Amino acid sequence: ESHVLSYTLEDVTDAFEEEYRHNQELQKALEDARAASRSKSEFLSNMSHEIRTPMNAILGLTQLAAEKTRDDSLRLDLQKINTSGEYLLGLINDVLDMSRIENGRLELRPETVNVADFYRTMMDIMRPRMEEKHIRFHLNLTGVTAQWVVIDRMRMQQIYVNLLSNAVKYSDENTEITCSVTHVSSGNGRVTSTIVVRDQGCGMSQEFLKRVFQPFEQERNRFTSYRTGTGLGLSIVKSLVDEMGGTISIKSKLDVGTEVTLVVSAPVGSPPEKDESGKAAEKTGKCLRGCRVLLAEDHPINTEIARRLLEKQGVQVESAVNGRRAVELYLDREPWYFDAVLMDIRMPELDGNQAARAIRTSGRIDAATIPIVAMTANAFEADREVSRQAGMNAHLSKPVRAQELYEVLCDLVRHG
Repeated sequence: ESHVLSYTLEDVTDAFEEEYRHNQELQKALEDARAASRSKSEFLSNMSHEIRTPMNAILGLTQLAAEKTRDDSLRLDLQKINTSGEYLLGLINDVLDMSRIENGRLELRPETVNVADFYRTMMDIMRPRMEEKHIRFHLNLTGVTAQWVVIDRMRMQQIYVNLLSNAVKYSDENTEITCSVTHVSSGNGRVTSTIVVRDQGCGMSQEFLKRVFQPFEQERNRFTSYRTGTGLGLSIVKSLVDEMGGTISIKSKLDVGTEVTLVVSAPVGSPPEKDESGKAAEKTGKCLRGCRVLLAEDHPINTEIARRLLEKQGVQVESAVNGRRAVELYLDREPWYFDAVLMDIRMPELDGNQAARAIRTSGRIDAATIPIVAMTANAFEADREVSRQAGMNAHLSKPVRAQELYEVLCDLVRHG
């Protein structure tokens, strides 16, 4: 009996080398893409900081000047400067939000919110824009059943303001806008809100409706020559609604109007325990009067704005032009001398995060407890996380709102 063995030899060196080269090219392409993404994020972060710094001066000084003047005509001009500044800030925020969405860094921060207060605030924001065009606004809350809900207040407000701003922007004078809100219990302690916004504006074509949620898309109409915006608003709204697990749909007809329907579910909240110290807006003055604050800020105009805002509340302010000087001032004074530190992040010699770490690790008896608040033009979540790790108790984005500054400081000083 005979056996035949057959062998086949094949040189696979070329194929192996080709696959190796292909994998190397893929690896390089991936590294290049990551590097490009890092460069874009860094660029946006830098541009955000560079734009927000002068915006802080524009909005801060405008607010302070409007409070000082008795000239009605000048006050009106200052209000217009403020409105334009707020609009510019909105464009900056849109670009930053789109960057967060593209990088998968959009995060929701749910909190217990009083529904009536939420809509009151939203109306305060929108009323001036509507009055400017003599638009009649009808807000129907008869279908609202939950007094408290757990939502991301800022993001939900952003959705409303975006939808209502579009309704105002694309409507003629003396028309009507309606917003109706209906709650339906969806079990498990949750409520489903259906929000419908209707306007009598210029409407959208059926063709444009197919791509209305895509970034940078805008349809030419009789309103787009004035403040065209970024074309990111509805794209951001759609991303936020998706993140919340909700739905958004739009019906529209050219020269008739638009109807936007938003459906989103949220847990029903319960009233927080009452703060015996009373309403923050009424108590911040008394709370902060006589406090000593160390202000670390290298920009002279921003230093002046923060100092004037704080001194209006009876706060004693000592300022430092960089992080190193801030640490020196803190160590020069006896423990407990300062009630809080306001810390800019981007400063020469020592930046804000390094200065905060130096204070926290100084070994002083008050080092671990003194409130340190980051007051910075860095608006990215990654920046906030670095600040938290450095020992910051809170993070205020520039342009800093006066009442927000007072409330944050008051809460930290009161509760330490």
